Amino acid sequence: MRFGMHISTAPGLTKLADYAAEIGARTYQIFVDSPSTWSYGEYDPEKARAFVERRRELEQCPLVVHTGYLINLSSDNKETAEKSRTALAKEFAKATLVGADYLVLHPGKHMGRGRQRGLELIVEGLSAVFDELPADVEQPLLLLENSEGSGTCLGVGFDELRSLLDGLAEGGRRAGICLDTAHLWGAGYDLSSRESTRRVVDEFAGTVGLEHLHCFHLNDSLKELGSRTDRHAYLGEGEIGLAAFRELVNDARLENCAMILEKTGENKTHSKRLIAELEALRD
Repeated sequence: MRFGMHISTAPGLTKLADYAAEIGARTYQIFVDSPSTWSYGEYDPEKARAFVERRRELEQCPLVVHTGYLINLSSDNKETAEKSRTALAKEFAKATLVGADYLVLHPGKHMGRGRQRGLELIVEGLSAVFDELPADVEQPLLLLENSEGSGTCLGVGFDELRSLLDGLAEGGRRAGICLDTAHLWGAGYDLSSRESTRRVVDEFAGTVGLEHLHCFHLNDSLKELGSRTDRHAYLGEGEIGLAAFRELVNDARLENCAMILEKTGENKTHSKRLIAELEALRD
């Protein structure tokens, strides 16, 4: 089981892998562009190759790329839906360039069209993007992230996540799942104790299948259970408490999952301490 956190790319790719090593992150997540805009820059291929090589030397894996927040393949606005497909294709290209293993995507919002139609539109949009990806280049595995359930967000329950995976599988396309603990809590999944957390994992195993689970975003929550609100807190400083995270990092069924703290440290020293505290939860 590998531990890490979301790391800013602001200092540049050439410094990223060494910074991760300094804070003890054996796995980590990044944005490849500003997550709140439609604008996309380009990476210097030489710097990208150097980053991939340095990660390999330091045995840092998996690398997770999180897509931008504006992408919504089930939007009722045609322009937004088209922009979303273009943006996701660009995210795939840049994630591939930096050697990412996973590309995490928030499924989207149905915007009043209804949950079933919204799920169908996501599958249609993803399928269209997959069809345009270069067939001769190995792509990162797309991971659909569960939602806390605010507004018309999709991917709230495990049944919806299963529906998305099944829809893609029917077209011969493969994807996986990333679970966010704060989103689980906001959606009403009880993580208040080790026992209840184990039951949530059991439910996921029975509904979706643990073979599809590749990554956890480990976040405590500032809001109460079932709030349908996403407000992150450092582990042990929110409503969830440490018991859930102790259970997750000690569940042998999750040994191959990347365990990533999404709420980054205030500085290098703080980030290093946060990862060390997470590792210390292992029995």
